Amino acid sequence: MNIALVDDDAADRLGLEQMLAEYARIHQLDMSFARFSSGEDLLRGYVPFRYAVIFLDIFMDGVSGIDTAKSIREVDDSTSLVFLTTSEAFRPEAFSLFATSYLIKPCVKEQVFRRATGTVLPDGWN
Repeated sequence: MNIALVDDDAADRLGLEQMLAEYARIHQLDMSFARFSSGEDLLRGYVPFRYAVIFLDIFMDGVSGIDTAKSIREVDDSTSLVFLTTSEAFRPEAFSLFATSYLIKPCVKEQVFRRATGTVLPDGWN
């Protein structure tokens, strides 16, 4: 399963990757990670349907996560989008783009685990 991690904060990207890698080990899943420091980096050479899940920060320099998602949705309507942010302000817009989930930073492991595969699991399920 290919997963894209898009965040301009390297520490946040690394922390998220570590949580997802732990989830993959526990559930014996094959996950590979592509790391991007901006929406522009992700969109440059974007191939539709390459990623099962894209974890996408909203507040980044340059193109915002919301605008990045709009560009993705123009060519790819099936990739799961999980937004990560420090604000509730963009929740309605994120879900208008058919986001799978919207997480407030700092994310905790249980939240990430429930969204690791792009399918939101009920609370208490890992």
